[in-house]
Amino acid sequence: MSGAVIRECGVQSDEKLTGRSPRSHARTTIADVAKLAGVSSMTVSNVLNRRPNAGPAVQEAVMAAVRQLNYIPNREAKRLAGAQALRIGILYTNAATAFVGTVLVGALNASARMGAELIVEGADPDDLAGMLTSLQRLHRSGVNGLLLPPPIAESVAGAGWLEQIGLPAVAVSPGAALPGLPSARCDERRAASDLTRLLLDRGHVRVGLIGGPKTHSAAAQREQGYRDAMASAGITVDPDMVEAGDFTFEGGTRAAERMLARTKRVDAIFAANDASACGVLAVAHRLGLDVPGALSVVGYDDTPVAQQVWPTLTTVRQNTTLMAETAMTMLADLIAARSRGVAGPRDQLVPYEIVERSSVRRSNVQTA
Repeated sequence: MSGAVIRECGVQSDEKLTGRSPRSHARTTIADVAKLAGVSSMTVSNVLNRRPNAGPAVQEAVMAAVRQLNYIPNREAKRLAGAQALRIGILYTNAATAFVGTVLVGALNASARMGAELIVEGADPDDLAGMLTSLQRLHRSGVNGLLLPPPIAESVAGAGWLEQIGLPAVAVSPGAALPGLPSARCDERRAASDLTRLLLDRGHVRVGLIGGPKTHSAAAQREQGYRDAMASAGITVDPDMVEAGDFTFEGGTRAAERMLARTKRVDAIFAANDASACGVLAVAHRLGLDVPGALSVVGYDDTPVAQQVWPTLTTVRQNTTLMAETAMTMLADLIAARSRGVAGPRDQLVPYEIVERSSVRRSNVQTA
C-alpha cells in the first residue's frame, strides 16, 4: 500500500455506482480528461495546479471532466482537495469486528492511490461528549475531511457537530440516508426484503427476526425490509416472532434461546447480521434442531464467518471495502467542491447480492 500513511491517535504507524469500477480513476490519464474537456493536456495540468493560465469557462470544463472521469491521480490529489496534503480522519468503534476491518482496508486502498494520510481514532458511540472530543482532536491534528462508519455516523449527523467543527465528511455504510451527510451505502431495506422473500418462497410462514441495536440505522432498515416482505405475503408478524439483538454472537444466542423456547416455534430466522446468525446456529445445534430441515437461518453482511460455520450461511453480501473506497473518493470530491464553492457529491448506492448457501432449505414444501 505504498503512498498511504496511517496514524492512530496522532501517532504515526507506518456498475451500479457510475458504470465504472472503484479503481477507474487509476486507469484514467490526463489525456482522457483533456479530450473530454476539449483542451490540451497542458491546460488540464495548469487548471489542476491552479496556475492562472485558464479562464473560468475552461476551468469549469476541466473540473467537470475530472468529476465525470473520477480522475484523482496521486500527485494531484492534494491539489484537487485544495490543501497542502489530503489528510483524512476516521472515527471508529469496536475495531475487532469484521465490518470495521473491511472499512479500514477500503480506506487504505483508496488512500494509497491518492497519496493520502489516514488518522484513525477510536470512539464510544454511547459517550457523546467523548465522541465530540475525538472529533475536535482530529480537527486539531490537521485533517481536512472525515470518514464515519455507523453507528458513529448517525450520532454525528444528528448532533450538528460537523457544522460546528467545519469539516466535510462522508458516511460509510449507514443503513439509510443521513441529513447533511453524503454516504456510500447499499439499499439495506430492499436487501432485507429480498432475503426475507427468499425464505417465504421456500415455503416458510413463521419467519422470525433477530434485530440489531437501536443506534444503528442499518438495524432499523433491515427490520423494515423484513416487515415489508411479510406484509407483501399477507403474513401478520406476531410480537413473539421478533427479538431484539445487538449484532453479536452472544446477543444472537440469547435472542434465539428466547425465540426457540416458545410453544409456537418459528420455522425460519432472519438474523440481522452474520454474528447473530451464528449464535442462532449454535442454539439450534444444542437443541438438536436440523438446519435447514427443521429451521432455516439467514444472516447479513457475508463476513468470513458465514463460510466457516456449519451449515454455511445464506446471507446478504454488501461490499463494505468497496463502500469505503467509494466514500474516500467522494470525500476527496467533497473537499475539492468546497474549495471551489460548488455542490459536492450525493449518496452513492453500492450493489448487494443474496448469497445462497446451505442454511436454507431448497424445497418450498411447508413444514408442519
